[in-house]
Amino acid sequence: MIQRVVLSVAFLSRPSLYVIDEPHVGLDPATAETFNRMARAAADSGAAIILSTHTLPVALTFCDRLGIIHEGRLIEILRTDQIGGEDLQDIFFRITGTGPADVADFFSGT
Repeated sequence: MIQRVVLSVAFLSRPSLYVIDEPHVGLDPATAETFNRMARAAADSGAAIILSTHTLPVALTFCDRLGIIHEGRLIEILRTDQIGGEDLQDIFFRITGTGPADVADFFSGT
């Protein structure tokens, strides 16, 4: 319910810039779809949306560009029409040159 209230207040005030972190977390499917429609309408009316998500379908719903952040730095910007059928995880691994083994090494301290 808190997430619903926060999103409602944000969209009711109609700012020119939205900064949203993982918008679907804690939302039921109907509310997530309502959020998608509200975000798309805001973008269509000229608002900028900076969205942090690990879910490509969420980003593709209302984003025109996709930025890849690695180690705290923006390293790549792609237009969403350049994505094709590639998975977000695969895009990240390809661009950063990392992969599952690198992540395992990170957690093991090697």
